[in-house]
Amino acid sequence: FFSPATHRWSHRSSMAPRSDETAGLPLALQGLSVGAGCYDITGPVAEVGLMGYGNMRQKAAGLQLRLRSRAFVFTMPCEEGSPKPCFVFVSADLWSCTEAVKTAVVEGLQEIYGPDLYTRENVLISGTHTHSGPGGFSHHALYNFSVLGFQKDNFDVICRGIVRSIVRAHARVMPARCLVQSGKLRISANRSKEAYDRNPSWERQHYTSDVDEEVTMMRIDSLSTAEAATPLGVISWFAMHPTSMDRDNIFVSGDNKGVAGYLFERKLMGVDYRSSEHFVAAFAQRAALGDVTPNSGENGAGDSLTRTLWSGLRQFEKTRELWEDSAALPGSEAVAVSGLRYAHTYVDFSNLEVELPDLGPSMADSKEPTAPEMSPGRGSLQVAAAASQVLSQRQRTAPAAIGAAGGAGSTADGPSGLPGLTEGQVKSPGLLYNFARELLSPTSPQLREAHSPKPVLLATGLMDQRWTPKIVPLQLLAAECEGPRRWAFALVAVPFELSTMAGRRLTKSLREALGAPDDCPIILAGLANAYAGYCTTFEEYQQQDYEGGMTMFGPHQLAALTQELCRLAASLCELSRTSFPSHAGKEAVSPPDLRNQQWNVQTGVVADKPMSGRQFGDAISDVHSAYFAGNSVRASFCAGHPKNSVGIPFHSFLEVQRLQDSTWVTHADDGDLETLFRWRRRGIAASEVAVEWQIPAGTVPGTFRLVHRGHARSLSGAIQVYEGFSQQFEVRPQLEVCRL
Repeated sequence: FFSPATHRWSHRSSMAPRSDETAGLPLALQGLSVGAGCYDITGPVAEVGLMGYGNMRQKAAGLQLRLRSRAFVFTMPCEEGSPKPCFVFVSADLWSCTEAVKTAVVEGLQEIYGPDLYTRENVLISGTHTHSGPGGFSHHALYNFSVLGFQKDNFDVICRGIVRSIVRAHARVMPARCLVQSGKLRISANRSKEAYDRNPSWERQHYTSDVDEEVTMMRIDSLSTAEAATPLGVISWFAMHPTSMDRDNIFVSGDNKGVAGYLFERKLMGVDYRSSEHFVAAFAQRAALGDVTPNSGENGAGDSLTRTLWSGLRQFEKTRELWEDSAALPGSEAVAVSGLRYAHTYVDFSNLEVELPDLGPSMADSKEPTAPEMSPGRGSLQVAAAASQVLSQRQRTAPAAIGAAGGAGSTADGPSGLPGLTEGQVKSPGLLYNFARELLSPTSPQLREAHSPKPVLLATGLMDQRWTPKIVPLQLLAAECEGPRRWAFALVAVPFELSTMAGRRLTKSLREALGAPDDCPIILAGLANAYAGYCTTFEEYQQQDYEGGMTMFGPHQLAALTQELCRLAASLCELSRTSFPSHAGKEAVSPPDLRNQQWNVQTGVVADKPMSGRQFGDAISDVHSAYFAGNSVRASFCAGHPKNSVGIPFHSFLEVQRLQDSTWVTHADDGDLETLFRWRRRGIAASEVAVEWQIPAGTVPGTFRLVHRGHARSLSGAIQVYEGFSQQFEVRPQLEVCRL
């Protein structure tokens, strides 16, 4: 445990007591072989827009925590010569996976393994949704606009890193035991409470919270030796926005989920990130995070770094508790996995016919809006739609459009500040906005009515196809088992940010479509394979908070999503238990290839020039001779631009070195939580960087120094490698002040 207040590590946090809210005995999945791999995907850390808040002034100027891709390959033993069924789950420290990233990763894997082993059908890539990673890795202009276009250097680092994480996982596949355990974690809040409360009261009464508090943990232990099981990895799914870092943050960071992964891997399991074989801990995102904020109560106190540490710490603590309990409990429900199945399809959401149940007069007379799939006496497979009056049997989605509330941003996590735009806005944003809308993409009364009560701010679905996607991928991965339960677990790739209630309705419908029992984990994996905005319930859409304003395809989007995913689930169920290939689904449509239609106006590095009278690596401000544990140490250096170091494997901008037996050895680097790397421009071509180390309270006294390593570019394009060192300094035991 790392305390942000004392910078001390200990075994268990006194701030996070053990919870007794653990859901029964764990499921023990038998018969699987699993591999786990991790790789760095940190792109440029200076002069590139950070992706998530849509703030054009938010540029990276340093590094708080490196971004990583964590991959898990699930497969099964098979007869020699037979194809081996498998699927891949990846959790990457990204705002979202995009269609461009998914395509490039699959192409990279097929260059290595051929066209049949890893395909877009059996590879699922989920983003953690950090808002503090460099952007520009989509092929759709709306998502690149605030970062000034497509950033190829960042895109290449991301795709190459994800591929390498899967390659590492592939190389480590071994017989494994998977223990799945769930529990409750109460650290978040619903940031759109009024919208949530529009859902029927009898539906809300089914739940004890207005956010999804469930943590689902999958512990993966290797059974490759005759000795006791060896920890291989863990996946922890929990729905919460990684917006602990605010819209003014300048540091690249995995935010709270990145912190949780670091704590589990580095501090609990002692991982060396430079090793190709190490324990992997993915703190993955659930899709129903749309209206969930971490910035409430104790978690919302303090600056960005403090909030990030606390939120990450609490996710780590809960997952570690489930990890320990899953192995310590006296028994578990054994489930023998008999097959791995997957289904994939593309769906055009811009004009999709949705079959809605007729609510009938009794429901129509109700004073409260009613969700048909939750109505008493109706099966949950009914599509997720609701209305306070009789709906026709068929409705349609609409071409994508952003509402006024979408332009306003979330009040809780990052309002845009644009004048005249607010959450809850159901009236026209004004003549100026309407003029701009019509200039960019003329709208019809029919389109504006189809999105009602959303006042259309920008009709991206009527603009050039490069602005936002209209054709999005849907995917199911499932482990099949013998007996009446049929399914051991299922992963559902959702390319939308679902509201809490939308996630609950979708899960309920899919459980019925699959015929899965209540204890079968059905995980809605968020920000997966592509990104197409938010998705609320019909009732929440009427409120037009930020999430409703960013529900791109109109009020029936959730109904359409549920309908298409349930159809995909039905196709999965139709597969023979013994047939291969183990996939279902058809590709009636596919998204356009936009890789050759990209633009970029973000300036690059022409040349670096040291400050007058200095050389690259010279110390500008140096350290003192001694510090107490718990103090902060800082040194600054004349530097080259950090963009010159993008994509260099295992590069660290900084090191904290300890003198040990007359040799300097690495004590910490820029992948550790106690370090911070800052950059700023000096003049036109000069750079200054600062290396900071917050000395943990329990640091063993000794002699240390700070190191900066970088790369400088000449006018000819040649790259010079340089390094700089601070003076050495002593670290003394933490000063204890006694009160007399």
